Amino acid sequence: MRASVLFEQGKPVQVEELDLEAPREGEALVRMTASGVCHSCLHAADGSWKGVPVPIVLGDEGAGVVEAVGPGTQDLQVGDHVILSWAPTCGRCHFCVIGRPNLCERRQPGRGVLPDGTTRMSLRGQPVYHYGHVATYASRTVVAESCAIAIDTRMPLDRAALIGCSVMTGVGAVINTAAVPAGASMAVFGVGGVGLNVVQGGVMVAEPRGHLRPDRRARHRCHPAAGRPAPGHGRAGHPRMQLRRGAHAGGPAAARRPLPGGKAPRR
Repeated sequence: MRASVLFEQGKPVQVEELDLEAPREGEALVRMTASGVCHSCLHAADGSWKGVPVPIVLGDEGAGVVEAVGPGTQDLQVGDHVILSWAPTCGRCHFCVIGRPNLCERRQPGRGVLPDGTTRMSLRGQPVYHYGHVATYASRTVVAESCAIAIDTRMPLDRAALIGCSVMTGVGAVINTAAVPAGASMAVFGVGGVGLNVVQGGVMVAEPRGHLRPDRRARHRCHPAAGRPAPGHGRAGHPRMQLRRGAHAGGPAAARRPLPGGKAPRR
């Protein structure tokens, strides 16, 4: 299988032919169709995060098709379309049993290995590590069964690939972390993969069955240099003041602005 391998932080990744071991008990082999590009992978690649084990295949969100399953695998079968998640769960430890699977005791954060403490990839007999338990920058990957969530085959996999990280991060920030109630105003700074899903989370809270209806008549006039208000608008034209007016006077609709068109979103 081919994969983009990071051999040294701060250096470019290299495409290599790797050996991939067959899935062991409770694991699945997934042929990757699409992968998201998460900013956390950039932190690992450029050295912003220290202690990342190398060589390592990056990528913590993606989607693909199950090609093989290991013994004892219960919830997956060959041919399933799956979303990959960087958060494996055992379903048996204290935190999984009490409904906090995000704190599963079998997870191996930052070590670059699967829940059993080993890798499935190697290069010339030496182990190659898995970023985020899933290593999605590869043509194929072996993951724990709990990291592969089967989905409807009608869902386009290039869109499903983002659900494993950016969607659950953005929507979860609204629904779980901030617990934004219906009717509240919400300011979103940056509309990349996470920011756009923060917006979607807000829509889900406000209108579970509705659609986002931006006020296309509204225009935020701002001087192009350093985001200063355009001449003649003074302090009242500053984005912070507009947000305050929207929150206190006009509600969410007054603070909405159309998204700039023609550019692909970036995270």
